[in-house]
Amino acid sequence: MSEVPHAATWDEIQRVFGGSHMRMAMLLTARSRLEQMAALKVPIAAVWVNGSFVTSVEQPSDIDIAVLVNGPELKSIWQGGDVDHVEATRRVRHCLEERYEPGGMASEHLTDFRGIYWFPEGHDFYHDSVSELDHWSALWSRVKVGSSGHTGGEQEFVSYDNSKGFVEVRWSS
Repeated sequence: MSEVPHAATWDEIQRVFGGSHMRMAMLLTARSRLEQMAALKVPIAAVWVNGSFVTSVEQPSDIDIAVLVNGPELKSIWQGGDVDHVEATRRVRHCLEERYEPGGMASEHLTDFRGIYWFPEGHDFYHDSVSELDHWSALWSRVKVGSSGHTGGEQEFVSYDNSKGFVEVRWSS
């Protein structure tokens, strides 16, 4: 991976990054969404926390979360007997396709979730999951320094500082 995430517990993230009412609201909303996913038996392996939330910005616009779903454990949802394969797949897709918490407009959201399926080495989908993790790791390890706006019909140059990292929380429900 481009950047190895910084390991932390959820309590550590709250202590370090939850210094304002808005930041705490973002953390509580994110935690609630993750607990709802866990209640639906979505096998969450880890959570990557990123964006302006893991910087010194006083008022981040939201908390960016990548939910790493343990691909090989997906079958445990329907093998437990609660639901069939079709319903289990629908539940997981619904959770991972909901980028923002319910209600309001996208610009008013507190959380921005992305789903990534993770598969171990030796699995048929291992290389796909590593490629996806590399994409997010590279993207989230950089800070946009320039502007991406248009001026005079031409795209402005955007530069990146590769010094930013992100945080990984191992999840257990």
